[in-house]
Amino acid sequence: MHIGRYRRLISIVTLLTLFAGHGAVAAQTSATPGASPVASPVASPVAAREPTGPADLDVLFIGAHPDDEAGRLSTYGQWNENHNARVGVITITRGEGGGNAAGTEEGPALGLLREAEERRAVGLAGIERIYNLDKVDYYYTVSAPLTEDVWGYESTLERVVRIVRETTPEVVVTMNPSPTPGNHGHHQMAARLAIAA
Repeated sequence: MHIGRYRRLISIVTLLTLFAGHGAVAAQTSATPGASPVASPVASPVAAREPTGPADLDVLFIGAHPDDEAGRLSTYGQWNENHNARVGVITITRGEGGGNAAGTEEGPALGLLREAEERRAVGLAGIERIYNLDKVDYYYTVSAPLTEDVWGYESTLERVVRIVRETTPEVVVTMNPSPTPGNHGHHQMAARLAIAA
């Protein structure tokens, strides 16, 4: 891809991010309100297929939950198809703390389902570099500091930095880091980790 195209892509990504983030507050609720935000993670069989080694990505999206890239996914697929853009995705959690209107899974089983769905969906867009950091997805909160404590900021940042260095993206796309009204604390922290990396 040429630098001029990257400038256009950055402008488009910025607009898409603003539109997707505006009014698109996650409707996540805990399956067990009042439960401790820290749950023991379950090993993911799909995470065993995570890519290893260096890559040369054009774009890397960093989000908190398996559906956070959804508003931009068709764009990434078009970039891949029309411009051979190499795109990767880092998802901090598996989404086990969210609601489930389509089935009976909740908790760790829901997380495994959502991770598998994400991998299939982004794969259809031509995205092969998919990383899941397996941090705990707990109840909806607007508190980035609480998220920072639960996820362990330093260890999570180290993992994001390692992936960014391995994949050398030209452009990093993320969420809104600001504590604006209704902005999920997980989204804020994913964005802050992306910026820090």
